[in-house]
Order: sequence, then C-alpha cells, then structure tokens
Amino acid sequence: MTSKSTTVELSFWIAPDDLLPEAQVAAFIGKDPEALSDIQSQLGSLTVSSGETSMRFADTLFWMVPQLCFDVVVNLVETGTAFFEPWSAENGYEFKRAGGSIDISSTYGQPCGFPDASYLRAMYEAGLRYVALVERYWREQAGEDFPVLKERAENARKALENL
Repeated sequence: MTSKSTTVELSFWIAPDDLLPEAQVAAFIGKDPEALSDIQSQLGSLTVSSGETSMRFADTLFWMVPQLCFDVVVNLVETGTAFFEPWSAENGYEFKRAGGSIDISSTYGQPCGFPDASYLRAMYEAGLRYVALVERYWREQAGEDFPVLKERAENARKALENL
C-alpha cells in the first residue's frame, strides 16, 4: 500500500453544492474581495485521494485544517492514533496508523485506508497551503490565532522528521 501517492484537495464552499478549489481563490477574491471575507467561519472541505480510495472531510476550515493537517499528523506519528471532532457535526473520525496504513473510520461513511507516510505528508502540505492562503488574504482576521496556526504547522513538521 505504501507505493501509492496521496493527494489532498482544499476547497471553499461559496454556495450550497458549489465548491471553489484553492487554485481559484485568488481569481475569485480578485473579482469580489468580500466574497470570502469571514475566514473564521468559512466552510470548506479537504478531499483525500489515493488510487481508488477517497474521503472528504467537510467543516469550518479554520477549525478543521489545523486539526487534520497538523494535530492529527502529530498524534499519528507519535502515538499511532488520533481523533478529529468536526465543529459543525456531532460525530467524529478515528484514525489509526498501523502496518503502513492510516485507517479512518466514522459514522459518515465506509472506513477507508491510505498509505501512511504519503497520507501524513499530503495532509501536512495541504495545511501549509491553507496557512499561506490565510497569511495572504486573511492575516488580519486570523489575529492572535495566526501564530498558533504556524506553531501547529511547525509541530507537524517536526513530527514528520521522525518518519
């Protein structure tokens, strides 16, 4: 399983059933600077794919991305287990790292697995892309939470050195 690569697509909800991929954020904001004006409550998704396997996490991005891309990564590297509880839902996701795989289960769908090192790095890289977007477009809005966001990213970077 470790030979497959993992990708993570970051998207912003701009209307019900209308996701804006991260690559289109700059053009979208250029047309309407207020369109994504509230980063603290902006809904979005992270879609993780590896081969035929994919899973979408959806929640408030400012809550979800640091947890899934940094905190869960740290916990999986250090302990082999992690839990993510979405802001906007009652049930969470359980993560287990064993035998070269990250296994994810929840009440939202079928359990699935991803190659461990590939998954961890892809999630971390998606988190860094999100931090760069926040820094570029919403740094002032992020306020005192921004240094904490950067610190969580740094913790994940250090944990990944141990893979």
